Amino acid sequence: MTRRRHEALVADLTAHLDLTTGLREITDAAPAAHAALVADLDAHLPIDAGLAAITDGVPAQRVPTPRRKRKQLLPTLVSALLAAILTTTYWTLGEGASPPVIGPAAALPHRITLVLDTSMSMAHQMPSADKYVDTARKLDWVRTRLTADLRTLPSTTELGVWTFSDTPSILVPLGRLGENHQDLSRRIDSLQPSGNSRLYDAVLAAYQSATKDWSVTRSNRVILITDGTDQRSALSLQQLLDRLQPLADPRRPLPIHFITLGPEVDPVALRQITGVTGGDVTELGQASLLGPVLDRP
Repeated sequence: MTRRRHEALVADLTAHLDLTTGLREITDAAPAAHAALVADLDAHLPIDAGLAAITDGVPAQRVPTPRRKRKQLLPTLVSALLAAILTTTYWTLGEGASPPVIGPAAALPHRITLVLDTSMSMAHQMPSADKYVDTARKLDWVRTRLTADLRTLPSTTELGVWTFSDTPSILVPLGRLGENHQDLSRRIDSLQPSGNSRLYDAVLAAYQSATKDWSVTRSNRVILITDGTDQRSALSLQQLLDRLQPLADPRRPLPIHFITLGPEVDPVALRQITGVTGGDVTELGQASLLGPVLDRP
């Protein structure tokens, strides 16, 4: 790892992680795992030797460090070491790598970009097949299931919501669910169907945004809920695939999961998209909207 790469990683993690919240979030809020990691670092990894090892042999200025100073510097060392461990995992595993897991059975918290189809077709009733027990409008049905699912997600989940019909737009910016839950529910409840379904334009806009917001300390994904095919996008399907190709990086996994409502969708086109980005196409389930998708690695 070069000094420049190391310094950039440390700066990014130090800006977003502190000793009490960042590590506990990554270790799935396990205090024992968090305490063990801190104790091990404090006991076995001196500041000067540790930083020299993390920077792959780049000479570090060896100045005797009192134990009190070591305690003060420990959060920085933890962030630096964590950056090295996580990013080296991605570079080593290469294509097809899954997000690293810290500690036994620990799961990275979610960072979700949720994209909702609010085109006029979402005003139609849900399909009448037996697996659907009500005849609510599609958008009403999605809002009800989505609001219920959001209550079950951990408060540490980061969620941003987009909508699309004639134009893709941000409904709720990316943020902690615990801080935005009331505003998020209110905005979702206010959605009304209108316009065409510019699906391909929405996929590209949301994916570009999620790529910029990608985090090594989270399980990143885009979830798009739609009931139909693309209508009047500026992009053709092939143009969309060409634009997605350079954005999809196996070292920074960002799958797109399509959740579909009814028979009007084009599963072939959707699977071509997930063939580039990773992810899958799932028909809407009865009990939970997001659960089956979020349960996947």
